[in-house]
Amino acid sequence: MTGFPSDIFRPDPLSELDQVLLDLYLKFGKSVDDLAYSDEFEVIYAELQARGDKRTKGQVYRRLLSLRKSGRLPRVA
Repeated sequence: MTGFPSDIFRPDPLSELDQVLLDLYLKFGKSVDDLAYSDEFEVIYAELQARGDKRTKGQVYRRLLSLRKSGRLPRVA
């Protein structure tokens, strides 16, 4: 932290797996709400698991929701 008050409002950098999650989200172009229980979400989850992500489906979906709420998830559809 550099000591500037505005630094506390900067989001932490995304982890490598969160960046993969973001890239896959953009690839499918469906809103987070439309992804729930969809085949596209299953593909996203399988890809994350193949890359070593140990989160559950619920944790991955909640991460998408928190990224959206923090303004770090671009709008699609």
